This record gives sequence, C-alpha cells and structure tokens, in this order.
Amino acid sequence: MPVLIRLGARGPDIADLQDRLNRAGPSIYPHLVTDGIFGPNSARRVEEFQRLNGLKVDGIVGPNTWAKLNAVTSADRQGVASPGAPPANTPPPSAGVLYLHAHDAPGRNQTFDIDRGRKVHHIVAPKPLPKSPIAMVKEALAAENMVMSAMVINTHGGGAGTVMIGGARADLGANARAFSKLKPHFTRDAELRIYACAFATPVIPKSDYDAWIVEDSEMRQGRGIAAMKSLASATGCVVKAGFGMQYGTTGGFVGPWVKCSPSGAWGIFEGRDLSVRERIGEVDHIAWSGARQAIQNVKALFAGDG
Repeated sequence: MPVLIRLGARGPDIADLQDRLNRAGPSIYPHLVTDGIFGPNSARRVEEFQRLNGLKVDGIVGPNTWAKLNAVTSADRQGVASPGAPPANTPPPSAGVLYLHAHDAPGRNQTFDIDRGRKVHHIVAPKPLPKSPIAMVKEALAAENMVMSAMVINTHGGGAGTVMIGGARADLGANARAFSKLKPHFTRDAELRIYACAFATPVIPKSDYDAWIVEDSEMRQGRGIAAMKSLASATGCVVKAGFGMQYGTTGGFVGPWVKCSPSGAWGIFEGRDLSVRERIGEVDHIAWSGARQAIQNVKALFAGDG
C-alpha cells in the first residue's frame, strides 16, 4: 500500500482505498464511487474514518490511517465481523442535534431554531446524576444511531465557564478533556452551543443583577472564554456561548455572544434583539434583582458596623 495519499491522487490504490472506506462501517456520507480518483468526497470519508477511530483528522491517508483501515477491512474480507463493527443490517448513523438539558432548565425538552429540518434528540439530566453527562450522551447516540451536527447544553448558568446541572455546579473548562470522548461523534463543521447564563463572563457574577447588566469591560477574555477555547479544542467544534442572562426559548441567541473556533480564535457577535415581552420581563427582573442586592448591601454594611 502507498505510504501517503492526498487530495488529487489517482490510481488503482485509490480505488482500493475507496472500496475499503465503503466497507469500514456506517457513514453519514453517500457510498463512494470506486473510480480511483481521490477527490473531496473521498477526503471527507477519510476524515470521518479518522475522527471515528481516534486518529489525527487531516484527510491524508498515512501509515496510521492505512493500518487502522487495513485492520478494520481485512477481517471483513475474510467474512469475519470487524471488532466493534455494527451489524451488517445497521443503517448508517443519521446526523442530528442533541440537547442536554438540566432537570430544572428553562425550555427543557424544547427544540430551538437551530434544529429546523434536522433530527433532534433530547436528554434531561436528573438530580442527582446517576452517571456522567458524557456517558449519558454517548448512550443516547448509540441508541439513536446518531452523530451530532450540533450539541446544545441548556442549563442554568454558574458563570465564567460553569453550568448548573444535576443540582451542582460543573466547571466545563476544567473538565474539557472529558468532552474529547465525544469528538468522534461530531460531524465535520459541527458546533457546540451553551445556553447558560453568563457562561462567557471573565468572572462569576455576584448576583442575578450583576449577570443581567453586561458592561463593556466584561466582554473580554477571562475564565469563560478560556473554558470555551478548551471545549473547542477538545471537541473540534465551534463553541458559542453568551455573556448575559439568556432565555430558554425557541428564539435563538439574545444579546452579546462569543464564538470560539478549535484554533483558539474567538470573537463577539450580536444575537437577536429581545421581544417586547422579554424586554418588559428583563426590566422587571433587573429592578427586583437590584432592590434585593441593595437590601443585601445595607445588611452587610450594618453587620460590618456591629
């Protein structure tokens, strides 16, 4: 077998590669034509195979990719099922959007605008958690025969890279390595959206009032964006999350959000505007939160004098 195959290569070895890719297991992509031309469709299938088998995803067929592909397909040619291969009658996994909701999150079990025209599956994490959320996701994907074109984490926010799930605060940035277990289950160009209040903030907000009022000085790199960078690197996905309080509705992103790529590059973009009803609710919530915060400040002042 050739040592290295790149985009544009031609010949009988390419036809053999295409045949092996067709036999390597279910794919979300169409069956390859064994024409001996290593074009974009073949490269895409190679990237998928690499992603599913824990290899470096570069679309180039080198020694490691050849070895894994040969191991998977040689047993198949001898009429023996490849280790870990799905049954012959299992259809290719379909791409869709998986939601992981906290048990008390606003909008749990709701399908947001991101999912129009795509398969959707919802998981609600109970309190307390019987197993890790990552294990729950992997089990759901296997049961649904599904790969993720997007994943949405919908929880109450803990701020600065943390979420509230299973009744406890979870630091996603500190545990980003666990998300690498999901990398083979994402399609190319997939994204991870985090619907959780104040996730992108540099520090954890002191109160709801602090979370509602997003100052220009808060829209900077800190713990929140560092967590997003770690998640993007671990999953290979674009990660999107917000600075302020968010709505668990079907309306999409609200206010200033951050987009972070696997390369570590990040930028701020604006979501949709609030509706009139949401704006009234926001003003009301800010007013009450501000009043409560003022009372707490006065109590703290007198407690300090005592």
